Amino acid sequence: MKTRIALAAYYFSIVILSALTVVIIIKLIFIPACSANNANCTADSWSIAGLAGTILGVSAAVLAIFGTLAVAGWWTLLDERVNSLVNSLFNTWKDDLNQRFDQVLSEQAQKVELTLVDFQNQFHTFQKEASTSMQGMSEVRSSMQHLVELTLDAVMLNPPQNIEAWALKTMTNFHLPEIAQKMVLSFLLSIDSIDGSEEDRGHARPGQPNTKVLYYWERASYWQKLLNDYPANGPVSPLLVGIPQPDVVDLQTEVNQKMALYRQKIALLKK
Repeated sequence: MKTRIALAAYYFSIVILSALTVVIIIKLIFIPACSANNANCTADSWSIAGLAGTILGVSAAVLAIFGTLAVAGWWTLLDERVNSLVNSLFNTWKDDLNQRFDQVLSEQAQKVELTLVDFQNQFHTFQKEASTSMQGMSEVRSSMQHLVELTLDAVMLNPPQNIEAWALKTMTNFHLPEIAQKMVLSFLLSIDSIDGSEEDRGHARPGQPNTKVLYYWERASYWQKLLNDYPANGPVSPLLVGIPQPDVVDLQTEVNQKMALYRQKIALLKK
């Protein structure tokens, strides 16, 4: 608004200055200037011309001032327009950027949500399959445990002295300390199976127990030592991974108690 007023004043000044210039020129043309020979003129020579020059100079100065004000106002208006345009463009760009960002963020959030839902569904499916697999593995391991026990029991039906090589190899390779326990008990049962038959008496020396008894006792002591040397937290058989194993300490305690009882019998036989 101020710029428009300044421009209007500037144009009005130009009009006034132009009008004064025209009046002065007409006056100079049609009305002679005062001179010393003119009795009716009380002014000095060319006083009107000087006045006209003064008026034109002042008018030019005023015109210059108004022009400066007009230019300043125009520059201010231009600056405001530029700032307004820049702010408008910036706000438009910012709003557009925010909309795009919100749109991208919304799309990414939807993708993440869909991915999360898909992952949860897959995880639940995996849990069900894993549970079924674990149940199947448990059944397989249980069957394997029964198979191992049946195999050991079947092998132990043979005389213990005939299966020592197999028992030692199996115990070492498959980490089955119960084999040593079964071998000790089998040799002790062999001692009990010896009767007073003529064949058995043929293996006896005067004042000494039957040599078979001593042999069985020696082998039982050998397997007792193997069991007692077996670490309490030893490796688990790969055939029975995940299946409760017999406690080695319990096996050692049982065998040591049995051996203590038979040691008394052997001592009585030696007397």
